[in-house]
Amino acid sequence: MEEVEGSNPSRSTTQDPEIKDLQDENRGAIKSAVSPENGENQALQSPSESMDCPIPGHGRRILGVILDLTGHVPSKKNLWRPKPGGGVRLDSSARCAISALVTQAAYSWRSLGRTPLEHPNLTVRFYVANKRGDRDNKLSCLLDVLQEAGVIRNDNIAHFNGTITLLPAIVAKEEKVTIEIT
Repeated sequence: MEEVEGSNPSRSTTQDPEIKDLQDENRGAIKSAVSPENGENQALQSPSESMDCPIPGHGRRILGVILDLTGHVPSKKNLWRPKPGGGVRLDSSARCAISALVTQAAYSWRSLGRTPLEHPNLTVRFYVANKRGDRDNKLSCLLDVLQEAGVIRNDNIAHFNGTITLLPAIVAKEEKVTIEIT
């Protein structure tokens, strides 16, 4: 198989017509899975399916996985405490809450047999005990949790540049966060 040289591998054209037809079919399947013409998002109907993402370097894209992590998601911004002898460290209650979230996320993700994702789209909803929390700081903490748990490769722009949809928080008795990964 020969490729026409170019600086962007996604723009190179494959000379083998069979390969080109398969690439076009994959792009069509991705578009039809999420098209509004189908009524419901078909991608969410089959959570165990995955397909190649059409964006170069994005690898496999999991469709419709939902992680429910129970417990408090702390806002790390104001929870740094001085260490004896200098430096700072996270408050012990925040470390404990983060550790519990990482454990849940890692167990759920690995039980699906998945590897870390690059550039996923996330839809996030926090269920909080009161309205005093700060959603953007909670989101920052959650991305760190997902990275440590192996759900996302890294939370920097080079590896995580998908769309994040942050739904309104809901006041509830039991704190948790729901993350839909597409």
